[in-house]
Amino acid sequence: MKSLAPIGKKLSFCIKELVEKMGQRIKQSERELADKEAENQELLEKTNRTSIN
Repeated sequence: MKSLAPIGKKLSFCIKELVEKMGQRIKQSERELADKEAENQELLEKTNRTSIN
């Protein structure tokens, strides 16, 4: 019977890679969200200034 150790190591590596990529994507999404929130806040403030005048 063949050892499953090589498969386990490869699977562990693939899972580690996947988790790292997911972490990078989450960080990127958080940056994009922060940018959009800042943009929305600026537009809201601009709208409020325009509405007052």
